[in-house]
Amino acid sequence: MWNNTLLLWYFQVHENHRRKFYGSILMNKMIDLAKENGFRAVTLETQNTNAPAIHFYKQCGFMIEGVDLSFYTNLDNGNEEIALFMRKKLDEE
Repeated sequence: MWNNTLLLWYFQVHENHRRKFYGSILMNKMIDLAKENGFRAVTLETQNTNAPAIHFYKQCGFMIEGVDLSFYTNLDNGNEEIALFMRKKLDEE
């Protein structure tokens, strides 16, 4: 917990169970727990190349709030994965 923000570091649903709303159920529960424990926001990191994850997180109310062009390597030339930091603010609900 930094800055009263919960960092979601690893979120994955096994491929055999995707598109069955398990991800939404898990995310909603995690957000509820964050609210109950007084967090003001939930932050996560994904990649610009992971369109399904970006779409899912946006459906859950996350917005892109940051980009890191050299998060994965110092040798990025713009053609590799770029880190996207997404956040859902909890105090606005």
